[in-house]
Amino acid sequence: MLLGKYWKENLENIKRLLEKIYSDLPGKTIFIITHRNADPDAIASAIALHEILSKVKIKSYILLPEGMNEISKQVMEKLGLSDKYRYNIIDLRKGEKILINTDILIIVDTNNPEQLGLLAHYVFDKPFILIDHHQPGKLWRKASMIISDNNARSTSEIVTNIALLSGLGLPRSISTLLLSGILYDTRRFIYATEKTFLTVYRLISSLGADYLKAQSVLQHEMSIPERIARLKAAQRIVIKKINELIIAYSHVSAYESSCARAILELGADAVFIVSRHKEKIRIVGRAKQSFIKITGISLGRDLMPYLGGLLGGSGGGHDTAGVVEATAKYDFKRIINIVHKALEKMILSSSKQAL
Repeated sequence: MLLGKYWKENLENIKRLLEKIYSDLPGKTIFIITHRNADPDAIASAIALHEILSKVKIKSYILLPEGMNEISKQVMEKLGLSDKYRYNIIDLRKGEKILINTDILIIVDTNNPEQLGLLAHYVFDKPFILIDHHQPGKLWRKASMIISDNNARSTSEIVTNIALLSGLGLPRSISTLLLSGILYDTRRFIYATEKTFLTVYRLISSLGADYLKAQSVLQHEMSIPERIARLKAAQRIVIKKINELIIAYSHVSAYESSCARAILELGADAVFIVSRHKEKIRIVGRAKQSFIKITGISLGRDLMPYLGGLLGGSGGGHDTAGVVEATAKYDFKRIINIVHKALEKMILSSSKQAL
């Protein structure tokens, strides 16, 4: 098979998952859970899994802790999927006891329970299967089965391979949704690998995804609140240097990822956006590929988990993108000092090792 050499390490786990689907799960109720404010990669993975399960007569529902983000809502609407799945998608903002009614959970695109919002303290009460492409996090310790590939650039890539191996096929709209998830997480192939392109080839050639449609549904005009958030983030930038690297810090109350991308485009090598959400703080980090190459530091593997520990929470993500959620007191100056000292220590240590 064309993709064989790239996902050989996950082949047995995917086979085990499919065997479980065919033999153990029929007649049971499954809840598929994404991280809160589900992005297109998360929602595509969840819906595609729902479709695969439905083909073998397994009842499943998708739980969205705190809903979808705006771009996911747009993608669903433009692909004509919003109405079709309105009875299968539960936007969970209260009523966590709903998990009592399920036999097993499938958690997608999430590596730490803190990312599950309202469900963070409830998921460990049920057996769960984890399907994810992030660096290992706390959920890994309790999962009954893990389908993971942190070299994949999106969870949609992993779910595409599950669909291909199952031989069950997918409706064209769902294949296109998966493709939009890949495009979203790779920033339209900026972070793609050879493996990504091979997966996309199979998604189009074998599962009928519409590439032009997947591109078009992601195009959107930024809302006025998002534009204002970007401008506020730019206005509040604190700039620091480590060797020749420019590190930027800022704070906003929403659209953190969008603000981080904007500041990278302004010229920062890495950026960290701090925000407060009720009793918790959130740090969204983004870095250029050149930052990873120069420092050897992965935000998701190295920096964000370390910061999570320092701040009384957890962190994770990818090499160039990561998030920390913690219960520390909100104090912007104190937080950026902690982040900067930790980053500086890692970079200087990495430089010494290179010598």
